[in-house]
Amino acid sequence: MANMEQYKTISKGFGSTVVGAVKGLATQGVVPMPGMLSAVAKLATGDTKGAGKAALNATGVPAAISTVKKAASGDAEAIGSVAAIVTIGVVAKKMSPTPAATGAASTDMSALNGSVRTAASELSASGKAPATIVGAELNGQTAIATSGAPPAVIAPQLEAAVGEMGGIGTKTASGNTVGCCAEFQAGNKLLLDNPSATPQQINFTDAIRPRTGQVVPPCENCKTTFGE
Repeated sequence: MANMEQYKTISKGFGSTVVGAVKGLATQGVVPMPGMLSAVAKLATGDTKGAGKAALNATGVPAAISTVKKAASGDAEAIGSVAAIVTIGVVAKKMSPTPAATGAASTDMSALNGSVRTAASELSASGKAPATIVGAELNGQTAIATSGAPPAVIAPQLEAAVGEMGGIGTKTASGNTVGCCAEFQAGNKLLLDNPSATPQQINFTDAIRPRTGQVVPPCENCKTTFGE
């Protein structure tokens, strides 16, 4: 457990990291992201190792590794930075696209959404009926995937993101198994090709149930993983 002097230093690390980041984010249309509070809770109890691990899992940012290691060893200022990393993750789900890019992005997602609905209709007509199908976009790349068994190869940043829920194959309180949703399948394909990206940067179309053509809202697993 950190003493009062260490917490003063923690505050210094926290403040210096947050101030610089928030200045750049404040005008970018940031929105809240769920599932980012466990590191702060661990930090509050003095569990620096647990806080560091949870922070890395929450953000999926490889650059945070050195800070996490310092925090785990009891470096008070690094502990403050870990808290800042998580705070930034809480508010920085996705920055809104700039006005110049909005039209192109909307057009691309609209086309992808149409492709998903076409694929859903074809699956229904063929008698193949997975629970859901969805499209995803990241850095101009797209993928369409259906729900099913977890992929054999998981992108490291995605595996880290689901650590708080117990990892791949865990059946959560939502009733769904981590790694089986269509969003996870599509997101995994894109993250394997974009190792520096994070799950929260992925854009998704509506998920469609092929049997009925209905839109299926993201489950709690997907909301936690991708910040939907």
